[in-house]
Amino acid sequence: MSPTQAPDASPLSEFEELLKGSKKPPFTVWEFRLWLTATGRNEHAKWDSELSKKGRARRNVSMKFLRDKPAAQWSRPEASPLGDHVYVIRFKDENGTQHRLFGYHDLDHHAYVICFEGFEKDHVYHPPNYEERVRKCRSDIKGQFDQRTIVCPWPVI
Repeated sequence: MSPTQAPDASPLSEFEELLKGSKKPPFTVWEFRLWLTATGRNEHAKWDSELSKKGRARRNVSMKFLRDKPAAQWSRPEASPLGDHVYVIRFKDENGTQHRLFGYHDLDHHAYVICFEGFEKDHVYHPPNYEERVRKCRSDIKGQFDQRTIVCPWPVI
């Protein structure tokens, strides 16, 4: 008899086992991390401080929605895949500004690394060299994950 089974009871369904905590979920949530410059500076703090309260809330909701999904399920409206594990997290603020978080999935650390922020206007991403910048960021971090990234301080609630 399994520990989740009472005497003379039918076995619990897989869903019930997940709810009762007797079985591990099939997927671990993504950890969100922020890229640091070579000197260890957090370039994201200034952008975050200028984001409106509603903009922050919408960002957090988008990140919460994505954190427990396999990367293959990251899609619009919350994210856009660009290929090679590079994704853009998408959200709007109350003024309609279409904010974008450019980054990549680091599969070895099961993390989404946010490299920089930007925006979209008239179906064009800004900055225009976003894919090149994400790939350079990933290359800079390689082998120094703990030194070149920090846990994202934004509350994903």
